[in-house]
Amino acid sequence: MKALARSYLWWPGCDGDIQELVQSCPVCQAVQKSPPVAPLHPWKWPERVWQRIHIDFAEKGKQYFLVVIDSHSKWLEVFPMPSITSHNTIEVLRGLFASYGLPEELVSDNGPQLVSKEFNQFLELNGIRHTAVPAYHPASNGAAERSVQILKRSLMKNVLEADGKATLPLSHRLANFLIMYRSTPHTVTGRTPAELFLKRQIRTRFSLLKPELSRHIEQKQSEQKLHHDCRTQPVRVFSEGDAVRIRNFRGGGTKWTHGTVLKKMGSVTYLIREGQRTRTIHVDHLLQWRQTVEKPPVMFSPVPEGRPEVIMDGVVPEIPPSPPGILTSHPSPPEPPKQTTDEPPVSIPETTQSPSVTRRYPERRRVPPKRLNL
Repeated sequence: MKALARSYLWWPGCDGDIQELVQSCPVCQAVQKSPPVAPLHPWKWPERVWQRIHIDFAEKGKQYFLVVIDSHSKWLEVFPMPSITSHNTIEVLRGLFASYGLPEELVSDNGPQLVSKEFNQFLELNGIRHTAVPAYHPASNGAAERSVQILKRSLMKNVLEADGKATLPLSHRLANFLIMYRSTPHTVTGRTPAELFLKRQIRTRFSLLKPELSRHIEQKQSEQKLHHDCRTQPVRVFSEGDAVRIRNFRGGGTKWTHGTVLKKMGSVTYLIREGQRTRTIHVDHLLQWRQTVEKPPVMFSPVPEGRPEVIMDGVVPEIPPSPPGILTSHPSPPEPPKQTTDEPPVSIPETTQSPSVTRRYPERRRVPPKRLNL
Protein backbone atom coordinates (compact mmCIF):
# COMPACT_ATOMS: atom_id res chain seq x y z
CA MET A 1 0.00 0.00 0.00
CA LYS A 2 2.88 2.37 0.77
CA ALA A 3 4.60 1.52 -2.52
CA LEU A 4 1.37 2.02 -4.48
CA ALA A 5 0.79 5.45 -2.92
CA ARG A 6 4.38 6.59 -3.61
CA SER A 7 4.04 5.59 -7.27
CA TYR A 8 1.39 8.25 -7.79
CA LEU A 9 1.92 10.99 -5.25
CA TRP A 10 3.87 11.92 -2.14
CA TRP A 11 3.34 14.24 0.80
CA PRO A 12 5.33 14.70 3.95
CA GLY A 13 4.69 11.81 6.42
CA CYS A 14 2.77 9.69 3.90
CA ASP A 15 4.15 6.38 5.30
CA GLY A 16 3.05 7.21 8.85
CA ASP A 17 -0.39 8.29 7.74
CA ILE A 18 -0.96 5.10 5.75
CA GLN A 19 0.25 2.92 8.66
CA GLU A 20 -2.05 4.68 11.12
CA LEU A 21 -5.01 4.31 8.75
CA VAL A 22 -4.50 0.55 8.45
CA GLN A 23 -4.01 -0.04 12.18
CA SER A 24 -7.25 1.79 13.02
CA CYS A 25 -9.31 -0.12 10.41
CA PRO A 26 -11.85 -2.42 12.22
CA VAL A 27 -11.89 -4.95 9.38
CA CYS A 28 -8.10 -5.24 9.26
CA GLN A 29 -7.90 -5.68 13.01
CA ALA A 30 -10.46 -8.49 12.90
CA VAL A 31 -8.39 -10.65 10.55
CA GLN A 32 -4.84 -9.75 11.55
CA LYS A 33 -2.26 -12.35 12.63
CA SER A 34 -1.48 -13.26 16.21
CA PRO A 35 1.03 -11.03 17.97
CA PRO A 36 4.53 -12.30 18.78
CA VAL A 37 4.76 -14.75 21.64
CA ALA A 38 5.57 -13.15 24.97
CA PRO A 39 8.89 -14.00 26.64
CA LEU A 40 8.86 -17.10 28.76
CA HIS A 41 7.96 -16.43 32.37
CA PRO A 42 8.60 -19.64 34.36
CA TRP A 43 6.98 -20.43 37.69
CA LYS A 44 9.12 -19.85 40.73
CA TRP A 45 10.52 -23.13 42.00
CA PRO A 46 9.04 -23.93 45.45
CA GLU A 47 11.51 -24.39 48.28
CA ARG A 48 9.59 -27.21 49.94
CA VAL A 49 7.88 -30.42 48.89
CA TRP A 50 4.12 -30.22 48.37
CA GLN A 51 4.16 -26.43 48.57
CA ARG A 52 2.52 -25.85 45.17
CA ILE A 53 0.67 -28.47 43.14
CA HIS A 54 -0.75 -28.38 39.62
CA ILE A 55 -3.86 -30.36 38.67
CA ASP A 56 -5.58 -31.13 35.37
CA PHE A 57 -7.88 -33.71 33.80
CA ALA A 58 -7.00 -36.21 31.10
CA GLU A 59 -9.20 -38.42 28.94
CA LYS A 60 -8.08 -41.65 27.29
CA GLY A 61 -10.47 -44.16 25.77
CA LYS A 62 -13.55 -42.71 27.49
CA GLN A 63 -11.71 -42.95 30.81
CA TYR A 64 -11.05 -39.80 32.85
CA PHE A 65 -7.98 -39.25 35.01
CA LEU A 66 -7.13 -36.59 37.59
CA VAL A 67 -3.44 -35.70 37.22
CA VAL A 68 -1.67 -34.03 40.19
CA ILE A 69 2.01 -33.03 40.10
CA ASP A 70 4.17 -31.50 42.82
CA SER A 71 6.07 -28.52 41.44
CA HIS A 72 9.11 -29.02 43.73
CA SER A 73 9.89 -32.71 43.20
CA LYS A 74 7.86 -33.43 40.01
CA TRP A 75 6.13 -36.23 41.93
CA LEU A 76 3.14 -37.43 39.89
CA GLU A 77 -0.19 -38.78 41.11
CA VAL A 78 -2.84 -40.13 38.73
CA PHE A 79 -6.37 -41.15 39.81
CA PRO A 80 -8.95 -42.79 37.52
CA MET A 81 -12.34 -41.07 37.89
CA PRO A 82 -15.82 -42.15 36.76
CA SER A 83 -16.79 -38.50 36.18
CA ILE A 84 -15.06 -35.17 36.59
CA THR A 85 -17.59 -33.38 38.74
CA SER A 86 -16.68 -31.03 41.57
CA HIS A 87 -17.83 -33.53 44.20
CA ASN A 88 -15.70 -36.39 42.82
CA THR A 89 -12.69 -34.09 42.47
CA ILE A 90 -13.02 -32.94 46.07
CA GLU A 91 -13.24 -36.54 47.33
CA VAL A 92 -10.05 -37.53 45.50
CA LEU A 93 -8.16 -34.46 46.70
CA ARG A 94 -9.34 -34.99 50.29
CA GLY A 95 -7.77 -38.48 50.33
CA LEU A 96 -4.60 -37.14 48.71
CA PHE A 97 -4.28 -34.33 51.26
CA ALA A 98 -4.79 -36.85 54.07
CA SER A 99 -1.68 -38.70 52.83
CA TYR A 100 0.69 -35.81 52.09
CA GLY A 101 -0.84 -32.84 53.91
CA LEU A 102 -2.40 -29.61 52.69
CA PRO A 103 -0.48 -27.65 50.03
CA GLU A 104 -0.11 -23.90 50.14
CA GLU A 105 -1.17 -23.26 46.54
CA LEU A 106 -3.18 -25.14 43.92
CA VAL A 107 -2.92 -24.24 40.23
CA SER A 108 -5.58 -25.30 37.72
CA ASP A 109 -7.29 -24.18 34.56
CA ASN A 110 -10.74 -22.63 34.35
CA GLY A 111 -12.70 -25.85 34.07
CA PRO A 112 -16.26 -25.56 35.38
CA GLN A 113 -15.69 -28.15 38.09
CA LEU A 114 -12.51 -26.32 39.25
CA VAL A 115 -13.99 -22.82 39.50
CA SER A 116 -17.31 -23.81 41.04
CA LYS A 117 -18.47 -22.41 44.35
CA GLU A 118 -18.24 -25.83 46.04
CA PHE A 119 -14.62 -26.35 44.96
CA ASN A 120 -13.51 -22.85 45.95
CA GLN A 121 -15.16 -23.24 49.34
CA PHE A 122 -13.31 -26.53 49.91
CA LEU A 123 -9.96 -24.87 49.19
CA GLU A 124 -10.77 -21.83 51.29
CA LEU A 125 -11.73 -23.89 54.34
CA ASN A 126 -8.40 -25.75 54.14
CA GLY A 127 -6.31 -22.61 53.72
CA ILE A 128 -5.22 -23.38 50.14
CA ARG A 129 -4.66 -20.51 47.71
CA HIS A 130 -6.27 -21.20 44.32
CA THR A 131 -4.58 -19.85 41.20
CA ALA A 132 -6.60 -20.21 37.98
CA VAL A 133 -4.53 -19.76 34.82
CA PRO A 134 -5.93 -17.72 31.90
CA ALA A 135 -8.44 -19.52 29.73
CA TYR A 136 -7.24 -21.14 26.49
CA HIS A 137 -3.61 -20.72 27.52
CA PRO A 138 -2.42 -24.19 28.56
CA ALA A 139 1.20 -23.02 28.75
CA SER A 140 0.35 -21.17 31.95
CA ASN A 141 -0.32 -24.55 33.57
CA GLY A 142 2.51 -26.20 31.70
CA ALA A 143 3.52 -28.65 34.47
CA ALA A 144 0.09 -30.31 34.50
CA GLU A 145 -0.34 -30.10 30.72
CA ARG A 146 3.00 -31.79 30.11
CA SER A 147 2.16 -34.52 32.64
CA VAL A 148 -1.14 -35.15 30.82
CA GLN A 149 0.71 -35.57 27.52
CA ILE A 150 3.25 -37.97 29.09
CA LEU A 151 0.44 -40.02 30.65
CA LYS A 152 -1.51 -40.34 27.41
CA ARG A 153 1.60 -41.28 25.43
CA SER A 154 2.65 -43.92 27.96
CA LEU A 155 -0.76 -45.57 28.08
CA MET A 156 -0.85 -45.63 24.27
CA LYS A 157 2.61 -47.28 24.14
CA ASN A 158 1.44 -50.07 26.42
CA VAL A 159 -1.44 -50.77 24.07
CA LEU A 160 0.74 -50.67 20.95
CA GLU A 161 3.28 -53.06 22.48
CA ALA A 162 0.50 -55.65 22.74
CA ASP A 163 -0.27 -55.36 18.99
CA GLY A 164 -3.22 -53.09 19.55
CA LYS A 165 -4.81 -55.29 22.20
CA ALA A 166 -5.01 -54.09 25.78
CA THR A 167 -3.93 -57.35 27.41
CA LEU A 168 -3.09 -55.67 30.72
CA PRO A 169 -5.82 -53.99 32.76
CA LEU A 170 -5.77 -50.22 33.04
CA SER A 171 -4.72 -50.26 36.71
CA HIS A 172 -1.73 -52.46 35.86
CA ARG A 173 -0.59 -50.20 33.03
CA LEU A 174 -1.03 -47.12 35.18
CA ALA A 175 1.06 -48.63 38.01
CA ASN A 176 3.86 -49.52 35.56
CA PHE A 177 3.90 -45.96 34.26
CA LEU A 178 3.98 -44.36 37.72
CA ILE A 179 6.82 -46.46 39.15
CA MET A 180 9.03 -45.81 36.12
CA TYR A 181 8.22 -42.09 36.05
CA ARG A 182 8.92 -41.64 39.77
CA SER A 183 12.26 -43.49 39.58
CA THR A 184 13.56 -41.72 36.45
CA PRO A 185 15.73 -38.58 36.80
CA HIS A 186 13.85 -35.45 35.70
CA THR A 187 15.36 -33.19 33.06
CA VAL A 188 14.76 -30.04 35.13
CA THR A 189 15.91 -31.12 38.59
CA GLY A 190 18.39 -33.80 37.54
CA ARG A 191 17.05 -35.97 40.37
CA THR A 192 14.31 -38.57 40.49
CA PRO A 193 10.91 -37.45 41.83
CA ALA A 194 11.10 -40.14 44.52
CA GLU A 195 14.48 -38.87 45.73
CA LEU A 196 13.15 -35.34 46.23
CA PHE A 197 9.67 -36.25 47.45
CA LEU A 198 10.42 -39.30 49.64
CA LYS A 199 14.07 -38.39 50.39
CA ARG A 200 15.14 -41.83 49.16
CA GLN A 201 15.38 -43.93 46.04
CA ILE A 202 12.51 -46.39 45.61
CA ARG A 203 13.40 -50.01 44.89
CA THR A 204 12.63 -51.25 41.37
CA ARG A 205 13.58 -54.28 39.32
CA PHE A 206 16.63 -52.36 38.11
CA SER A 207 17.83 -52.24 41.72
CA LEU A 208 18.62 -55.96 41.47
CA LEU A 209 21.49 -55.11 39.12
CA LYS A 210 23.30 -53.16 41.86
CA PRO A 211 24.86 -54.86 44.91
CA GLU A 212 22.93 -54.33 48.11
CA LEU A 213 24.48 -51.97 50.62
CA SER A 214 23.87 -54.36 53.53
CA ARG A 215 25.83 -57.17 51.86
CA HIS A 216 28.70 -54.80 51.12
CA ILE A 217 28.80 -53.66 54.75
CA GLU A 218 28.63 -57.24 56.07
CA GLN A 219 31.51 -58.25 53.82
CA LYS A 220 33.64 -55.33 55.01
CA GLN A 221 32.83 -56.11 58.65
CA SER A 222 33.75 -59.78 58.23
CA GLU A 223 37.07 -58.82 56.65
CA GLN A 224 37.77 -56.39 59.48
CA LYS A 225 36.93 -59.06 62.07
CA LEU A 226 39.20 -61.57 60.33
CA HIS A 227 42.18 -59.19 60.39
CA HIS A 228 41.51 -58.24 64.02
CA ASP A 229 40.94 -61.75 65.40
CA CYS A 230 44.08 -63.24 63.84
CA ARG A 231 46.12 -61.46 66.55
CA THR A 232 43.82 -62.23 69.49
CA GLN A 233 43.07 -65.27 71.63
CA PRO A 234 39.68 -66.94 72.01
CA VAL A 235 37.27 -64.86 74.04
CA ARG A 236 37.18 -65.60 77.74
CA VAL A 237 33.88 -66.84 79.15
CA PHE A 238 32.77 -66.32 82.76
CA SER A 239 29.85 -67.88 84.58
CA GLU A 240 27.52 -66.44 87.17
CA GLY A 241 29.20 -66.30 90.56
CA ASP A 242 32.77 -66.44 89.27
CA ALA A 243 35.34 -64.37 91.14
CA VAL A 244 37.15 -62.04 88.75
CA ARG A 245 39.68 -59.26 88.76
CA ILE A 246 38.55 -55.92 87.29
CA ARG A 247 40.81 -53.40 85.58
CA ASN A 248 41.09 -50.29 87.75
CA PHE A 249 40.94 -47.01 85.80
CA ARG A 250 40.30 -44.77 88.81
CA GLY A 251 43.93 -44.50 89.81
CA GLY A 252 45.64 -45.69 92.91
CA GLY A 253 48.27 -48.29 93.53
CA THR A 254 46.05 -51.26 92.69
CA LYS A 255 45.81 -52.09 89.03
CA TRP A 256 43.22 -54.86 89.42
CA THR A 257 40.37 -55.02 91.93
CA HIS A 258 38.12 -57.88 93.04
CA GLY A 259 34.59 -58.51 91.84
CA THR A 260 31.90 -61.13 91.26
CA VAL A 261 30.03 -61.95 88.04
CA LEU A 262 26.28 -61.39 88.46
CA LYS A 263 24.98 -61.84 84.93
CA LYS A 264 26.10 -62.08 81.31
CA MET A 265 24.68 -59.06 79.51
CA GLY A 266 25.96 -59.70 75.97
CA SER A 267 28.51 -61.65 74.03
CA VAL A 268 31.44 -59.71 75.54
CA THR A 269 29.87 -57.75 78.44
CA TYR A 270 29.11 -58.82 82.01
CA LEU A 271 27.30 -57.31 84.98
CA ILE A 272 29.86 -57.25 87.81
CA ARG A 273 29.48 -56.50 91.49
CA GLU A 274 32.48 -54.52 92.69
CA GLY A 275 32.26 -53.79 96.38
CA GLN A 276 28.94 -52.02 97.00
CA ARG A 277 28.13 -51.17 93.36
CA THR A 278 27.32 -53.02 90.15
CA ARG A 279 28.36 -51.99 86.65
CA THR A 280 28.71 -53.41 83.13
CA ILE A 281 32.28 -54.29 82.16
CA HIS A 282 33.80 -55.49 78.90
CA VAL A 283 35.56 -58.85 78.85
CA ASP A 284 38.80 -57.08 77.88
CA HIS A 285 38.88 -55.59 81.38
CA LEU A 286 38.27 -58.86 83.24
CA LEU A 287 40.63 -61.59 84.40
CA GLN A 288 40.04 -64.89 86.16
CA TRP A 289 40.73 -64.60 89.89
CA ARG A 290 43.18 -67.43 90.60
CA GLN A 291 43.14 -68.04 94.34
CA THR A 292 45.97 -69.92 96.08
CA VAL A 293 44.76 -73.33 97.27
CA GLU A 294 46.55 -74.56 100.39
CA LYS A 295 47.25 -78.30 100.23
CA PRO A 296 46.85 -80.33 103.44
CA PRO A 297 50.18 -81.32 105.13
CA VAL A 298 51.56 -84.82 104.55
CA MET A 299 51.39 -86.95 107.71
CA PHE A 300 54.08 -89.58 108.44
CA SER A 301 54.41 -92.16 111.20
CA PRO A 302 57.28 -94.45 112.32
CA VAL A 303 57.36 -98.04 111.13
CA PRO A 304 55.94 -100.41 113.72
CA GLU A 305 58.44 -102.68 115.40
CA GLY A 306 58.68 -106.27 114.24
CA ARG A 307 57.76 -105.36 110.64
CA PRO A 308 60.74 -105.57 108.29
CA GLU A 309 61.12 -102.89 105.63
CA VAL A 310 62.32 -104.52 102.42
CA ILE A 311 62.93 -102.69 99.17
CA MET A 312 62.35 -104.97 96.19
CA ASP A 313 63.58 -103.91 92.76
CA GLY A 314 63.82 -100.31 93.82
CA VAL A 315 60.11 -100.03 94.78
CA VAL A 316 59.42 -98.40 98.12
CA PRO A 317 56.27 -99.75 99.77
CA GLU A 318 53.59 -97.36 100.89
CA ILE A 319 53.83 -96.00 104.37
CA PRO A 320 50.54 -96.27 106.25
CA PRO A 321 49.10 -92.98 107.45
CA SER A 322 50.15 -91.97 110.87
CA PRO A 323 47.76 -91.05 113.62
CA PRO A 324 46.64 -87.41 113.64
CA GLY A 325 48.85 -85.00 115.40
CA ILE A 326 52.15 -86.52 114.26
CA LEU A 327 53.89 -84.54 111.52
CA THR A 328 57.32 -85.28 110.14
CA SER A 329 58.48 -82.68 107.66
CA HIS A 330 61.68 -84.54 106.71
CA PRO A 331 61.10 -88.24 107.22
CA SER A 332 64.27 -90.29 107.67
CA PRO A 333 64.64 -93.62 105.93
CA PRO A 334 63.47 -96.58 108.03
CA GLU A 335 66.16 -98.35 110.00
CA PRO A 336 66.80 -102.02 109.22
CA PRO A 337 65.27 -104.40 111.73
CA LYS A 338 67.48 -105.68 114.43
CA GLN A 339 68.64 -109.30 114.09
CA THR A 340 67.28 -111.33 117.00
CA THR A 341 67.96 -114.83 115.71
CA ASP A 342 70.94 -116.66 114.31
CA GLU A 343 69.57 -116.49 110.77
CA PRO A 344 71.73 -114.70 108.22
CA PRO A 345 70.78 -111.11 107.56
CA VAL A 346 68.53 -110.26 104.66
CA SER A 347 70.51 -108.86 101.78
CA ILE A 348 69.15 -105.99 99.84
CA PRO A 349 69.64 -106.40 96.06
CA GLU A 350 71.46 -103.65 94.27
CA THR A 351 69.48 -101.45 91.93
CA THR A 352 70.02 -102.06 88.28
CA GLN A 353 72.33 -99.54 86.79
CA SER A 354 70.82 -97.54 83.99
CA PRO A 355 72.45 -98.15 80.62
CA SER A 356 75.02 -95.72 79.48
CA VAL A 357 73.81 -92.79 77.48
CA THR A 358 74.67 -93.20 73.79
CA ARG A 359 76.31 -90.24 72.17
CA ARG A 360 74.09 -88.47 69.69
CA TYR A 361 76.99 -87.45 67.43
CA PRO A 362 80.13 -89.51 66.59
CA GLU A 363 83.30 -88.81 68.51
CA ARG A 364 85.27 -85.95 67.08
CA ARG A 365 88.70 -86.92 65.76
CA ARG A 366 91.41 -84.47 66.67
CA VAL A 367 94.15 -84.01 64.03
CA PRO A 368 97.31 -82.07 64.90
CA PRO A 369 97.85 -78.93 62.80
CA LYS A 370 100.31 -78.94 59.96
CA ARG A 371 103.09 -76.45 60.41
CA LEU A 372 105.29 -74.99 57.72
CA ASN A 373 108.98 -75.74 58.38
CA LEU A 374 111.13 -73.00 56.86
